[in-house]
Amino acid sequence: MRFNGISVLMPVYCRTFSAENIRGIRRALLSVLGQPCQIPVEITVVDDGSRFPISEQPALKDLFRDSRVRSVRLKQNSGIVFALNTGLQAVRYDLIARIDSDDAWRPGKLATQLRRMADDPDLTIVGTGMRLIHSDRRRDEELIRPESWSGLVRFAAQVGCPFPHGSILARRSVFELLGGYSHDAAVTHCEDYAMWIRWLRFFKGATIPEVFYEYTVSETAVSGLCARSQQLAAETLRHAFLRLNSGEKIPEHMDRIARALDVPLTEAGKYCFLAWRFYSVILAEAPLYDALKVILPDRHVVPADKTAAIPHERILWFSNDAFPRHLAADPVHTLETLQDFQEV
Repeated sequence: MRFNGISVLMPVYCRTFSAENIRGIRRALLSVLGQPCQIPVEITVVDDGSRFPISEQPALKDLFRDSRVRSVRLKQNSGIVFALNTGLQAVRYDLIARIDSDDAWRPGKLATQLRRMADDPDLTIVGTGMRLIHSDRRRDEELIRPESWSGLVRFAAQVGCPFPHGSILARRSVFELLGGYSHDAAVTHCEDYAMWIRWLRFFKGATIPEVFYEYTVSETAVSGLCARSQQLAAETLRHAFLRLNSGEKIPEHMDRIARALDVPLTEAGKYCFLAWRFYSVILAEAPLYDALKVILPDRHVVPADKTAAIPHERILWFSNDAFPRHLAADPVHTLETLQDFQEV
C-alpha cells in the first residue's frame, strides 16, 4: 500500500517559557525534521492554550518558518486528549506519528518503520523500542516491547501499555475508524493504552526491536504529576482487556475471518470492529462462528441456524453470502451495510 505522507502530532502546553522547555521543543522538532524519509513529513504542533503562542517564541521562530511545521493553536488549555483529537482532524497525510515536546527520535526511525510496513501490507501500527532518559544518566534504561501481534496482545493483557506513545507510526484511517482518543474519565492519563487495546483487538501491530525513541523522565510530566491516577486507570484497562479472555488467539482468528470472507486482514478488522461497535447480535455461519466468538466475546454471536432464539435487537449477518430470508430474523443488516465506511 502506498502512503502519501506522515503527519507527526506534537501537543504542547507551556504555562511559562523557560530555557529548558524551549531547548526541549527545539530538540523534539529537529529530531523529526532530520529524519530521512522517502515520503513527505509534516509536524502538526497543537498549542494547547499556552499563555503565549509557541510559534512566536523568538528561539523557535526559525523552525516554525519551515513549511513542514504547522501550528494549530487552541484558545484555552483543554487537555491532551482534546489536543490530540484536534490534531487528528488537522493532519494531511495517511500515516500518523507522535512525539512529545521534551522527547526525541533517533535517526532512521521513520525510514525503518516505513520499510516494515512495506514488507507487510496487513500492518496498521508499528512501534519501536525506547530509552528512558533520567536527569541522572546512570539510571537510563532501554525498553523493548514484544515484536509480534500476539506478543503485543499478551503484553497489553498481562503487563500494560503495548506501545510507547512517541514511538508509533500508524494508519490515520484506523485512528478515525476507532473514533480518536477517548474522553472517558475512567481512562484519564491512559488515552494511549485505551486506544491500543482496542486497536490490537481488531488490527495487526508490530514492534521494531530497536531503540529509536528517547523518552525524558520528568517529575513535572503527566506521568510524574499524576502517577497514581494513571496507574489506577491502566489497571482498570488491563483487567477489562484480560476479562475478554481472547489473548494470543486474536491474530489467528482474525486471519481465519479474513480468509473465510476472502478479504484483506485490515478489511476483516474493520468489519469486526463495526460489528462490535454497532450490533448486539451477530449471526455467523459455521466457518466464522468460532472465530467471531473469540474476537467478540462481549457480543451475542449466534449460529446461523439458531435465529429463532434471537431477541429483537439490531442484528448483523456476518457473511459474504446473501441472508437466507427463510430464517426469521428482522431487521437484519449485512456486511454490505458496513462497506461505506472508509477503507483502512
